[in-house]
Amino acid sequence: MFKYFCVVICLIFLNSSVNGKVLDIIISSEKRVGLHCKSDSDCLNGQYCHQEQYYCVACKVPPYEWSGTACQCPTGTVKKDSDTCVECFVDTDCNADYYCNTNTNLCIYCKFPKLWIDNTCICPSGTREQAGICTCIQENTELDNKTGQCVCVLNEDRCGDVNFNEEECACCPSDKPLYMAQTCRTCASVYPDQPIWHSALKECVQCQTNADCNDTTPVCELSAHICEACPTDYPEWDASIGQCFRYATITWRSGDNTQTQTVKSTQDVSSQDPDGIEGYDFDGWYRDTDLTDRVTFPIRVGDDTTFYAKWNGTSATLDEIPINKCGGSRLSSEYTYTKGEYRVPKNAVVQLYARSAWNNDGYNCSDKEGNYYVNWLTDDGTHVSGPQTYTQQCSWIDLGQAEADTIRVQTNDWSKYCDVIFRVKIQYEMPAITY
Repeated sequence: MFKYFCVVICLIFLNSSVNGKVLDIIISSEKRVGLHCKSDSDCLNGQYCHQEQYYCVACKVPPYEWSGTACQCPTGTVKKDSDTCVECFVDTDCNADYYCNTNTNLCIYCKFPKLWIDNTCICPSGTREQAGICTCIQENTELDNKTGQCVCVLNEDRCGDVNFNEEECACCPSDKPLYMAQTCRTCASVYPDQPIWHSALKECVQCQTNADCNDTTPVCELSAHICEACPTDYPEWDASIGQCFRYATITWRSGDNTQTQTVKSTQDVSSQDPDGIEGYDFDGWYRDTDLTDRVTFPIRVGDDTTFYAKWNGTSATLDEIPINKCGGSRLSSEYTYTKGEYRVPKNAVVQLYARSAWNNDGYNCSDKEGNYYVNWLTDDGTHVSGPQTYTQQCSWIDLGQAEADTIRVQTNDWSKYCDVIFRVKIQYEMPAITY
């Protein structure tokens, strides 16, 4: 009787603990398959106890797992068919930096800059994989993890004094500045008509200086860096100095004398010393006939030019010189006849002053009886004009322009008693030279 009482009490207890659901449980210690359960431990062979219906459920082999009320694919997997769980069907089934291999339904790690292409994680174009890392194939480049592109790590500073080729990412020496087909080459080998490397412009040019050009086109036009012929206004080429030039004629005019000189427009011209003109002082060369624009030497002349010599005429007064001296005693009746000759520049304007003097000291400008004579002689003594006779004393007499280089003045004693010494003074002035 006690035994049945205990069974009833147990049933009541179980009924209250399972929310009013009556469970069929084993009274004896023996358990068999198919019995209802309260927990997983009440089920056999890896079955699970349904937490709402309290019966044992058998899930198929992993990767299925029991959620408490149903058999399902484990977290992080998806159901492929009625009895298979896989990691993924599409890329969105995978975590960041993982991509779905549609052949194996596995999520494969593939972090940028690697690319997921055709179920394979590969390095981008222009790179190769070494020890799991993508490295750029082209020298002097590195892979940018943000863009996935190989970028040049060289620059002007890193290349130093050699040429930096940004497109090919290479440093080439200045004598072979062009990087082509993975080789540094000269300008001449690539551009025969532009063989000179311009380091500032970073390009091949025809010339940088005149020395790079030939005699046919000797001038390097610096803005375009091409060789050109000399301009029409300076058509000649002087290779010794590397300049175009023209010939010009200089006419040197000095009074009535004219000389010419042919010079180059690139030539420094020095002053010439003209032949002297008696009675004049040379005062330089001028560009104009009015002698106002003085030339400073040395000078270069690009056009035919005439230079004019300026001459400053001199003025002079010769000393008074006695030309009549007594001969014999003071009271003698000797007749004395003397003469004097004076050098005067030809063409000078000449004046003559005559006076009488008592003895050798003091002057008495009282008129004395007697004549004096003037005529012109050449250097060889030839008379240019016949003698002119004058009696005027103590005043200037205008003789006009000198007819020769020497003036002769001669006289007879104005007093036969020799009480007078005749003295003369000659004054002259050179006329201005004009053009």
